[in-house]
Amino acid sequence: MDNHFHLLIKTGVCPSKLSLLMQRFMTAYCIYINKKYKRVGHVFQGRYNARSIRSQEGLDRVVKYILENPVKAGFVKNAEDYKWTRVCP
Repeated sequence: MDNHFHLLIKTGVCPSKLSLLMQRFMTAYCIYINKKYKRVGHVFQGRYNARSIRSQEGLDRVVKYILENPVKAGFVKNAEDYKWTRVCP
């Protein structure tokens, strides 16, 4: 994806702390990219969005969506060929 990313995290922190962490990360990354490439403005499309997954079915659906996203976007033919996909235990 060239204007967004998907990140699936198992966390025990409350949503407000995760939101603050992501805000700091995204701001720091935006500053880094804009300085590196001598540009200004947004790096990613839209705003940070978080959703709580409450079931195995929901988790399976999100994992499938994330893995198939580069295929649907036409970056690769097979999900496992996308270089930025990492599945960790």
